[in-house]
Amino acid sequence: MYQALYRTLRPEVFSHLLGQEHIVRILQNQLGNEGVSHAYLFCGTRGTGKTSTARLLAKGVNCLSEEERPCGHCANCESIRQGTFVDVIEMDAASNRGIDNIRELRESVKYPPAVGRKKVYIIDEVHMLSTEAFNALLKTLEEPPQNVMFILATTEPQKLPATILSRCMRLDFRRIPQKQMEERLGEILREQGVDAEDGAISLIATNADGSVRDGLSLLDQLLATGTKYLTREQVLDLLGAASTETLWQLVEYLHQGDLSQVLLQTENLVQEGRDIRQVIKDLITYYRGLLLAKYLEKPEDLLNLSTENGQRLREQSKNMTLEDIRRGVLELAQASLDARYSTHPRVLLEVALMKLGDKEIAHGERIDQEASGQWKKEPQLAPAEKQVENKKDGPKTKSTVTPADTATENPRVPPPVVTTAENQQKPEKTISAPGDIWEQVLDRLEQEKATFRMMRGTSQILEIRENRVVLEGSSQMAVNRLQGNQAYIAEILEQITGLARELEIREKQDESVEEKKGTPVETVTQLSDLMGEAPLIIQGEGE
Repeated sequence: MYQALYRTLRPEVFSHLLGQEHIVRILQNQLGNEGVSHAYLFCGTRGTGKTSTARLLAKGVNCLSEEERPCGHCANCESIRQGTFVDVIEMDAASNRGIDNIRELRESVKYPPAVGRKKVYIIDEVHMLSTEAFNALLKTLEEPPQNVMFILATTEPQKLPATILSRCMRLDFRRIPQKQMEERLGEILREQGVDAEDGAISLIATNADGSVRDGLSLLDQLLATGTKYLTREQVLDLLGAASTETLWQLVEYLHQGDLSQVLLQTENLVQEGRDIRQVIKDLITYYRGLLLAKYLEKPEDLLNLSTENGQRLREQSKNMTLEDIRRGVLELAQASLDARYSTHPRVLLEVALMKLGDKEIAHGERIDQEASGQWKKEPQLAPAEKQVENKKDGPKTKSTVTPADTATENPRVPPPVVTTAENQQKPEKTISAPGDIWEQVLDRLEQEKATFRMMRGTSQILEIRENRVVLEGSSQMAVNRLQGNQAYIAEILEQITGLARELEIREKQDESVEEKKGTPVETVTQLSDLMGEAPLIIQGEGE
């Protein structure tokens, strides 16, 4: 009967154990000095060798060899390997977690070993025991009979009571280094008579994520196809993962803001049978590669990439900011978390990609802020004049602060020009904004995002002054849209007109309402040429 590779290739001696040299050193020293502990706690992620090491330790204390133990060849070692040694009892705490199971264990502990030197109890996934079972185990675990040993194994030691932890010698298993994993997988392939590309072995080791069992399971599936030459493409097909070329192209489309191509590329991945959850993980890994490429001269050494792919990754990272990479990692990490429990992971991936490729959001905007009309990145413009409203009875007017007061409040702000009573009585001169200025602004906005077309016909520049531009929206929705993009509009206006101005956004109202509100009068200087073209029409006295 066929057995999986991870079962047939279990280590039989300590020298066959991968990546746990620190633990092997401790156990071999204890076995050599006859100083083994009465209880051990093996902690670590899946596939790192906890159960295999427990069996090796059980062999070591019962091995008949007079030299290095375990030898792997004596009768006791062979019996333990086959699972027929009566003095090594393995329990699965996930299915034997009740207090009755522990009571049976306590009763069997009283009897001496039948064949070997010690009776060894291996309890796997011990964190699954109930609270009552843990309490029943405490005394026996603390002071077992002289010829009894407990080996507890768990992937979640934080779930164990402190009373259990304090009674055991804890040994933490590490993930297997990728280099060691690649070497071992290469040896197995040679033993099976299969040739393989270096890229294929590296890809298997990468996706094993430090777990020998996961790596052997992947290798088992690939060998089941009967191939005699293993390629990187075959591994990608098995994993449902995307190639480096596909990921590079997808990120390039995202950086260019070509959302239609992003969606088409996602569709191609689905048609090729790629697993969407795996694609999200691959994209996160790719963004990590971009991060490393910004600071490392040869990122391919850490990322298992060819020299050509490493060079291309460096060139792509130069065109991306650290903020672009950070947003990519965060958005995709959230999509990966949500996709674990979703029946529509593709939709989650597409939404995350749309956010990453949206130039408007890339400039620092948020969809919820746009809907509510809030903007956190408004430019902090220091006005030339600080105005204070008089709270006296009658119509509200604005009086100017004296230069001495302004200098005291903020010494870095230059003293404002004092408005005299003579020029306060003159009507304010404003510059009527030509319609083509707003058309140019809208043209620039639509180049960034097509949805800005919604502003045409629903918004306009009401007037332009020296330090302020008044925008008008035809509805509250239009006003929210303007406010949600306020900083970006101000930046474009500055580029077109050559002057930085503060934006004031109003909603269009009836004339009667405008008369009741009243517009404050501010003194401004005349602009003879707003855009370096024909002079604009000046409205003021005498017109």
